[in-house]
Amino acid sequence: MAGNASDAAESFPLTSKLMTETTAEGIPLIEDQLRKKVSGSGRLDNIVFDLVTQQQGQGAVAVAFVVDWENIAYETINNSKKIVADLHGQILVFDFDSKKVLAAFPVAVQLIDVVDGEVTEAYEAELIRRLTFGDNGQGLLSAFAKRFSTLDIKRTYGNYIGVVDVVLESKAQEFLEAHGKDAGQYEIKVADQFGKRLSSNLNIPYVPYTKGMAIGAKMVARFASGSEYQFELPKPDYQIYLTLRGFKKVQLDSNSVLSAWAYGSYMNVRITDFDSTTHYLDIPVKYGAVKKVPNTANKIDDWTIFQESLFSLIDQTTQQFIEPDRKWLAEWSSGKDAYKQLQSMQRIIDRTQ
Repeated sequence: MAGNASDAAESFPLTSKLMTETTAEGIPLIEDQLRKKVSGSGRLDNIVFDLVTQQQGQGAVAVAFVVDWENIAYETINNSKKIVADLHGQILVFDFDSKKVLAAFPVAVQLIDVVDGEVTEAYEAELIRRLTFGDNGQGLLSAFAKRFSTLDIKRTYGNYIGVVDVVLESKAQEFLEAHGKDAGQYEIKVADQFGKRLSSNLNIPYVPYTKGMAIGAKMVARFASGSEYQFELPKPDYQIYLTLRGFKKVQLDSNSVLSAWAYGSYMNVRITDFDSTTHYLDIPVKYGAVKKVPNTANKIDDWTIFQESLFSLIDQTTQQFIEPDRKWLAEWSSGKDAYKQLQSMQRIIDRTQ
């Protein structure tokens, strides 16, 4: 899991408990299940699962799977709750001797359920268990094995790309304060989401975000065995700067049964070279997710819907990097100017593969 042991209980309250479970042979259960799913994934490499037993100095390229986000969100409708559970992780390819990250690829799974009445702690624990150990790509370990089976694991990749800074403008800060959210943690969440969607949509590795992203930035991860590693992250050759401008809720329509609302998210995306002397992209983007709400609903979780809006914006924006859509850009960005700037992105993408 990302972070050190002292942070695990707060950042991963349910997944961290799974990390303590063992098989009858004393092997961490999550490690045992991961080995089985990787072994059955069809990958033909000669995989050594326990690299810590190997002699250093062999120049081994190692792979680690790091869980970096656990979340359960609710939306109450009458006496029922819609539950959205998420688990995210990263496949880290690194030099075993130096612990320098060579590439990172995201993996994410989501489970949606509806429950009548109250949600218990036992139900939440079972939900995360299903989301961790589920088969056919529906569980996080299964999704890792599926993605891992297709990756080209190598010592060198192309140029590095990643988010290096997230700025929250005043309206975004006010929004977070109103919902009781920590601004610093939210910056990390936005950067993580952008990097992961960029990697998934463009099929390229990326540099995981850490606050500050100075040269020699570090990423701490704790493994099922209890050991901790400190990974060295490379400085991105292509630096992404994100500005979160704010959120806005607008009523679009209403009748005796339903009300339609637009949940708008607003950002700016800028990309430069490694020392910020050359600018490749600087565009505003926005997106409005439409939600139809029954007038009988007792309470609507605006926060969760705004997150859906923002994540949709990030997903669609990163898709524009490889195939700019004039119609989309005219509606959600600066039109012709954005289209012209995005023409240079294919060259950058080619250099990161």
